[in-house]
Amino acid sequence: MSLPFRLNLVLGLRFLQVSLLVPLHRNAPVGSRALPIRFQEVSRVKRIGREASDAEKKQYREAVKTKNLSRNFVEMGKQLRALASVPAGPWRRAWKRLCRTPQVATKRATPVLFGSGHASA
Repeated sequence: MSLPFRLNLVLGLRFLQVSLLVPLHRNAPVGSRALPIRFQEVSRVKRIGREASDAEKKQYREAVKTKNLSRNFVEMGKQLRALASVPAGPWRRAWKRLCRTPQVATKRATPVLFGSGHASA
């Protein structure tokens, strides 16, 4: 038998997360790693009551169309693209260096890649 149905359900939260995939497979026998770079809560549009006027219903329908996950994701993408087009600086040079060089610990008998528990072959 299932649990009794409850009427006091909690509204679910919605989030958008953008991660950057680091191509570690070029330098080591491991897969890519995902680094989260943006995490944003996207709240839903509050529903209107049954007795709402026609103007309120029209305003609600417009808000649902403009404040959805897809449009929020596009807006987040535009913001990230604007940040990525900033002229090269120390952070970009450091990122290119990170992608070029293998991240291997050298003080052990068998080198272990950072972020994984596997010994390199």
